[in-house]
Amino acid sequence: LLIGAVLGLISGHYGGWLDAALMRITDSFMAFPVIAAVMVMIALFGRGLSAMPSDTMFLVPSRQEQVIIFTLVAFGWMAYARLLRGNVLAEREKDYMQAAQSIGAGNRRVIFRHLLPNVTQGLFVLVASDIGAVVVLLTMFTFIGLVRPAMGTMEADWGQMLSVSRDWIIGSPANVFEHWYTYVPVSVAILLFSIGWNLIGDGLRDVMDPRLRKGSPTLKVSK
Repeated sequence: LLIGAVLGLISGHYGGWLDAALMRITDSFMAFPVIAAVMVMIALFGRGLSAMPSDTMFLVPSRQEQVIIFTLVAFGWMAYARLLRGNVLAEREKDYMQAAQSIGAGNRRVIFRHLLPNVTQGLFVLVASDIGAVVVLLTMFTFIGLVRPAMGTMEADWGQMLSVSRDWIIGSPANVFEHWYTYVPVSVAILLFSIGWNLIGDGLRDVMDPRLRKGSPTLKVSK
């Protein structure tokens, strides 16, 4: 959010060659799938050397959580940058922006005092939906075995719980849902978590967007 907001504000406000360069960089990051990026980063930096008692060195999972968080940040700012840039382009041509620039307001004051409070349309919904999406994505990484816990440990992780219960998804022929309790509660928790954050985003949009508040003045056009 911080990276995308800053780049989107700068790109939309200054325009010109800087806008074109930042948007081409954004497009290049968007062209690379985040799942593939996480797999590449895990393969490159998610393993470390460990020594056996016989002085034999072998690779073991190491720093995987940190690598995944860094990768999700590095490949997750583009939607925020594009959203803020689009809002800035629509906002910078309005009268109050022209008035602020005509009295000699500096770029920093224009960006953070005038633009930023007025270009948050859709931002809170995107943030809330991203929180749910990132958790589901991390659950998927653990489920497919991309992130592995330490040897002999069992963490309270949704993805690991689903991974352990995959052998009991289908029960005996007489009772297919015999072991439903191994995967249904975790699946419901993931579903409610994602839906809950989307509802929070909608609520924040209604509360913090002055255009959607009850009693706000509306423009009436007569025939």
